[in-house]
Order: sequence, then C-alpha cells, then structure tokens
Amino acid sequence: MKTKIVNYINMITEPKNPDFIPESGRFAVFDNDGTLWAEQFTVEELFMPKR
Repeated sequence: MKTKIVNYINMITEPKNPDFIPESGRFAVFDNDGTLWAEQFTVEELFMPKR
C-alpha cells in the first residue's frame, strides 16, 4: 500500500505527467489515528474536565 501511495504522489507532482496537479489544487487530510503528537492521549487528557 505504501508503494502505491508513493507512486501516486510522484505521478501527480511531476509537471511532465498528464495527471499532474498544481500546488494550488492540492490539499492534505489528516485522520485522528494517533499518528500526530497532538492526537496522543496525554495531550487530550489535559483538556478533559474532571469528574
């Protein structure tokens, strides 16, 4: 799966490729799957109200 993603990124960022997408047409999506530091439980726990 990683290889397919890397190949896709290389394809759409190569200006000579017919599937090229200019920077103004690109966007990124992040999922709350714990891969970003701010998504870690210890950080979220600081903002949870105490019961």
